[in-house]
Amino acid sequence: MPEELSEYVAIKAVGDWELEVRAIPFDDKDADGQYFDASTDIMQAQFSSPVVTYYHGIKQDTPAIIGKTARIEKRSDGWWARVVLDKAQALALKVWEAAKNGTAYASSGSIRHLARLQQNGQMTAYDKRIPGRIAVWPFAELAIFDTPPGQRPASWRAVAYPALKSVYEQAGIDWPDIDNPSDKGAAKGEEHSAAPEQREDNNEKTIGANAMEEKDIQALVEQRVEAAMKASQEKAEAAQKVEAEKQAAADEAVKAAKAEWEKEAAKNNRLPSAPYVAEFGDTWKYDNLSAGELGLVIDTMKSAGRQVSASAVKAQAIKLIEDKNDYGHRELAPSYSLGAMKAAGINPTIDAIKGVTDPLYTGGTTDGGNWVGTAYARELWGVIRAEAAIMAKLPSVVIPDGFASSVFPVEGTDPTWYGVSEASSADGTLKVPAATVTASQITTPTNVTLSVKKVGARVMYTGEMTEDSLIAFVPQLRNQLITSGKEQIEHLVIDGDTTTTAYTNINDIGNSSAVTAGTLFLQLDGLRHYALTNLSRAGGALSEDDFLETMWKLGTAGIGGADMSKCGFVIDPNVYKKALQMAVLKTKDVWTQATLETGTLTKLWGYSVFPSWFMHFKSATRKSNSAGKVDQTTVGNNTYGAILAVRWDQWKLGYKRQMTIETTRIANADAWEIVALARLGLAYRDTSGAAAITYGITV
Repeated sequence: MPEELSEYVAIKAVGDWELEVRAIPFDDKDADGQYFDASTDIMQAQFSSPVVTYYHGIKQDTPAIIGKTARIEKRSDGWWARVVLDKAQALALKVWEAAKNGTAYASSGSIRHLARLQQNGQMTAYDKRIPGRIAVWPFAELAIFDTPPGQRPASWRAVAYPALKSVYEQAGIDWPDIDNPSDKGAAKGEEHSAAPEQREDNNEKTIGANAMEEKDIQALVEQRVEAAMKASQEKAEAAQKVEAEKQAAADEAVKAAKAEWEKEAAKNNRLPSAPYVAEFGDTWKYDNLSAGELGLVIDTMKSAGRQVSASAVKAQAIKLIEDKNDYGHRELAPSYSLGAMKAAGINPTIDAIKGVTDPLYTGGTTDGGNWVGTAYARELWGVIRAEAAIMAKLPSVVIPDGFASSVFPVEGTDPTWYGVSEASSADGTLKVPAATVTASQITTPTNVTLSVKKVGARVMYTGEMTEDSLIAFVPQLRNQLITSGKEQIEHLVIDGDTTTTAYTNINDIGNSSAVTAGTLFLQLDGLRHYALTNLSRAGGALSEDDFLETMWKLGTAGIGGADMSKCGFVIDPNVYKKALQMAVLKTKDVWTQATLETGTLTKLWGYSVFPSWFMHFKSATRKSNSAGKVDQTTVGNNTYGAILAVRWDQWKLGYKRQMTIETTRIANADAWEIVALARLGLAYRDTSGAAAITYGITV
């Protein structure tokens, strides 16, 4: 796009007749040397919903209102507007079709006498001919149009005040209560006159804010557009000529080298068959490294004063171009690396890299050394995480809207069975044989109420974090919220204990004070709390029998464990390690899948085994004290492991709200906040067989 037209920006179609428009680009100078930046005041409080017109109303008897501005927001590269087009407008249809084809453009309109320029530190009234930073630009209008070669808005950035006011009235939008500086002076030392002024400068007519004729505007626009496009074309042709000359020189060098090689081959009576040379064959040795890893290698060698080969840097360039992730793909995310290539004079395409030699040397200051480090700097190494698998085993329900909890009827006791004799006499009243079956009643069913609690996390970050961070900060933050949310809810389901008094909570048994309100594990009673309260046994040195004995605590004589498909073991990582080392599991003469050979333990006694790194989560070593509780005060007491036996169908995990993640802009602080929330609850049927535990296992 010619420099003259840099203020007109392409538009993306993002929804049903919705457009995403960069209306005011930052740091993008036009031919007159004027530009907006992040500190330009657009008077957003007064013009929160700029009117949307077609082509600034030029060539229209009545300016066409083709839609409305749903919102405007400030981003790192400019002010963006979300526009909803009016389907009833024919001109809106033209713009919509152009947007889908990538040929729709936009221009911001302002109020000329309110706009201000800053030049050499001085504020002046707005004048199109004066270069400098646009300090004040009331964003009052957004003009959208199609077929950019055929139409351009006036070269004036500003829209005349009375005309724009009438457009607002036509659109049904209240005109802001702003002073008319014609009475006060738009800027210090500036005089305004009710009559339009006219001047002749460089053969271009400049007319006051309210009196410029359409034909003058059109002629001026066409003249400057033509000049800018001509200059752009000449520049492109010159660049093509330089590239062609470079390619011709390279072809000549290859031709000369081939002739020399054939001459040498003939001298030694060898057949002149060319050796096999693969495309980018010199980069194969780096194929097993990612762009980030290779960037780290290159930068480390440079820091140590070691020479970096051109093939290593070429491989890095190719990886960045072909990579589909955040720091490599130009269409998915902004790339510091590719931008640095361009700044170093390297065209970031496969064809360009193929022919590059010297510019890929990293020892200088204006070549590949400027960008190889940016790749590894943007590749964030994640922490090691464990899978959260226990929640998925519990039956879950969704509590419908309108209810804060769910009530589940619980089956009562069975009727009594008796021996029955043969009927031998008649009932004198009913005239039927007398009853021989004794009547009994079932126990009245009880109900279990599943109530929910709200859990969540909140992070605030500034606008600079999104603009200056080398990694894609917001997607990374969102991903960490999702992953850590699953992990923490797993911890809550296993370790939860609502007890708050001193020396009682199973996750903080050494605390002489009440547990701090709001602590996550206080939100519900989980598997460990149930088992330690109702069905527990003390362990010692771990043996395979500890698993079976724990399962047999479920119900009378272990009836809760009768259905193996509905039960399983949950063990902490220390017990899992110890179980792998049990002699009975190590060798195939006892255990068909020897743990010494396979390194896994998925079942024992026919029940599935689930190691969880979120059991005893408040202990850094994932261990408990001798009573199966975590001591955060005297951490040295946590030296034991535990085995949980769980009957899955005796639990209900209820969601009132699955995890939601919302991002909110706080404009007056140039900050954002991202909040993750969930509402959930956990309930068990009764105290006879939902979970059991063996604690105090030596690990």
